[in-house]
Amino acid sequence: MEDDFEENSISKSEAKRRMTALQKVGEELVGLSVDTLKKFQLPEILLDALLDAKRINPNKHGGMNRQMQYIGKLMRGRLRPMGKSVVLILTPTEREALSRLV
Repeated sequence: MEDDFEENSISKSEAKRRMTALQKVGEELVGLSVDTLKKFQLPEILLDALLDAKRINPNKHGGMNRQMQYIGKLMRGRLRPMGKSVVLILTPTEREALSRLV
């Protein structure tokens, strides 16, 4: 029981680092083509959020920032299960970058 508590209790700084890492993965996903995103077999809500981000005017930084935070929130807790699907399609360099984030 004590081990469960220790694993689930992380500092605010660590939580923020993890959320920022997820947002960066989300930014990379937004940069991919629609066909490539569909190959990832992402949950529909996450795919919709990524496609919405592609439609946001890049000059509207506030809107894009909010969308990236939303994408990060959707990915929280889901990245590991879909991680292998994502890694299979990425280049070796991208795989290495993703593995450092997870």
